[in-house]
Amino acid sequence: MGSKKKIHSFQKISIVGPCTLKLKELFGKVAKYALGFFLMYALCNISHFLLKPYSQPRITSDTVIGLLIGNIGFIRNQVTDSASKTLNFIVDFGMICYMFVLGIEMDPYILFKEPTKDAKVAYCGMLSTFILACAITPFMHFTEGFKVDFTLSLSTVLSSTASPVLTRLITSLKIGKSDIGQLVIAAGMHADFVTTLLLSIGYVFCPVESAIKL
Repeated sequence: MGSKKKIHSFQKISIVGPCTLKLKELFGKVAKYALGFFLMYALCNISHFLLKPYSQPRITSDTVIGLLIGNIGFIRNQVTDSASKTLNFIVDFGMICYMFVLGIEMDPYILFKEPTKDAKVAYCGMLSTFILACAITPFMHFTEGFKVDFTLSLSTVLSSTASPVLTRLITSLKIGKSDIGQLVIAAGMHADFVTTLLLSIGYVFCPVESAIKL
């Protein structure tokens, strides 16, 4: 009887042991990421408080802290591949929701009508950025040799104004209801709409798989 009790106790230990270790590892990761989140939040608030006398919006402090903390070696090593994939999925889901709303708000027939004031601003900004990016990209040596498809794709992406960031900046400056604020927001959304449309059309003729093989 005594030997049977020992066998049962050993079996329980062998079953519970791995689960306990997994739970400890999971809670340790959650605690580590939660601590990092609150630390980043505190640093962003502190930097925003220091930059506020210089009339800098909150997005400036968030960007500075993100660039500084994200490029520290031992912190980058703490981010595992699974955590990086999870963050990428969250970003992709947010962009999908934003693009869905953008598609609802925009009228595709506006491309065939006479350009409005915000469309003219968007086209001028896109064209100047596209020309500048096409001129500089070949000298950055991102690929082996000059590749037209890569240069055009990157230049088109850079021509986008990142209207979510632009909208947050305008909201932070409290000029969203003014004429200039509404003009900038409309121009940013128009530029995002056109660049996304061009990238979608380009993906049909040059898919990512074939571009990687090139």
